[in-house]
Formats: sequence, C-alpha cells, structure tokens
Amino acid sequence: MSKKQEERDWSEIIAEVRSKARSELDEFVDEMRPRVEALVQKVRDANFHEDAEEMLAKLKKMADEFSDSEDGPKASKAKSKKRPPLYRDDSGKEYGRALSGWTDAQKKKYKIR
Repeated sequence: MSKKQEERDWSEIIAEVRSKARSELDEFVDEMRPRVEALVQKVRDANFHEDAEEMLAKLKKMADEFSDSEDGPKASKAKSKKRPPLYRDDSGKEYGRALSGWTDAQKKKYKIR
C-alpha cells in the first residue's frame, strides 16, 4: 500500500511541476507577444517589410530549435526558403536588402524587381 501512496505522490509532484512550467511559459508568451507585435509593426511602418519578415523567421527558427523533443530533433523539419535578391549593383553582386549607405537613386538603380 505504501508503494501505491508513494507512486501517487510522485505523479502529483510531476503534475504540479508541469502545471507550474506551463503557467510560467504562458505568462512569458503573454508578456512577450505585445512587445514583438509592436516591434514588427514599428519595423513595417518604417517600410522595412523585409526586415520584419526576417526577424519573424529568426523567431520561428529559435522556437523550432527549442521545440525539439527529448529524443533529439525531428526528422522532418521544414527548411526556410531563401528569398531571391532584391538588389544587384554595377559589379553584379546581389543583395537581399539595400545597404545603409546607398542613396535613394542607387536603390532605384540597383532594384531588380
């Protein structure tokens, strides 16, 4: 009988730990979500849509890294697509986004699409 009582105690302890971990995670997500949302909106409002999408992709990658099970990474992870370059300078070098030193005229000149 004492063994069944001990097993029940451990299961209750494990359930409490899981419950506490879940509530801490939920609180963290609730605190983090508005900040990330505000940052993405601020970046998009500044017309840096590519940067906002890049930031969201990094967040997703980080979350995927943490979501690995105890047995190791999942076999079928989706690979992120590499976006085609948006700019190409006179030498033919391609860029995913405009460099900070470029003028508006250079941005228009180097724009691919």
